[in-house]
Amino acid sequence: MKPIVLSCFLFLFMIGCGYQKPEGDKHPEVPVFPKHSNTKFTFTEIIEDFYPNETPSYSIQCSDDYWFLHINQKDRSKILVCDNNFKLLTEINDLKFDYGVSRVMLEDGTIYILPGNHDLRDKPLFKYAPPLFQKKEIKVLDVKPTRNEIYKQELAKREIEKLENVGIKDSLRRSLHKVTDSLYAIECEDLLELDKAKGYLEMRGLWYSIIRYKDQEEAAVIYPECQDVIRQLAKVDIKNGRIANKKKTADNLRQFDHAVIGNHSTGNHFVFGFHPYGYHYYQLFIGKDTTRFKSLNAFRQLKMEDGRVILSGKDNKILVVDFKE
Repeated sequence: MKPIVLSCFLFLFMIGCGYQKPEGDKHPEVPVFPKHSNTKFTFTEIIEDFYPNETPSYSIQCSDDYWFLHINQKDRSKILVCDNNFKLLTEINDLKFDYGVSRVMLEDGTIYILPGNHDLRDKPLFKYAPPLFQKKEIKVLDVKPTRNEIYKQELAKREIEKLENVGIKDSLRRSLHKVTDSLYAIECEDLLELDKAKGYLEMRGLWYSIIRYKDQEEAAVIYPECQDVIRQLAKVDIKNGRIANKKKTADNLRQFDHAVIGNHSTGNHFVFGFHPYGYHYYQLFIGKDTTRFKSLNAFRQLKMEDGRVILSGKDNKILVVDFKE
């Protein structure tokens, strides 16, 4: 009896840790990707449209209207800008990516090439905005308000620190802080011409903000100066460019089944769990024709353009599926 109870307890424990009973391959007749059931369908990685003889290191970002293929090659880094059908619109070639340089994208596809925190005074900032994606330098405003100097001068002039009454001393300090804070804000607004501004971009992880003006000009301001005043402007959203956020426009890819074929165990002496894995079974349609395949990795359809199906696969790779008679 004890072995049965122990077995039940162990089984319940494993289920509580995420374990799922393996089912085996439900459809052994379905080929494992990259093989599939209809040879008239071809699956090619999108990078092959631009580099048919080699596959360079690359990554992909997207906005609602554009795709960006970041080609990472030594001394030949570039960004290929494509439309939603992956037709090349332009190339951004004059890139030299040093250590610490970041690329930031906005909702409309505008790309910023930004140096690291310690290089802002020495290296320029650039942006490439749609629809032409021409290079434009962003000026850096190295503002230095004098609030702290005013505060020190006033403290010395009034000899507040020499007062013996702690309550009066603190009250005078607070009053002086309010005055100097107001002067500081007015000075920042004047130095940065914030009456002409319409918003700002907060570059997380980088020590500056970028102000956008009503005449479409922009300027970067180094931390910590005037940041509290700048944050009172409207904030411009920054897009992460993830493929998972791309809107789906068709339904040619359908998952018709799933099977657990095993469990990966993870953890240590204190935390333990299981992660089931298995096959995703897919059927893909183009017109009246179809092909089937299974894969350990999930696929997602992004678009249907010009008779081609655009899929997102493992590691954010983009696959283009064509049907040829």
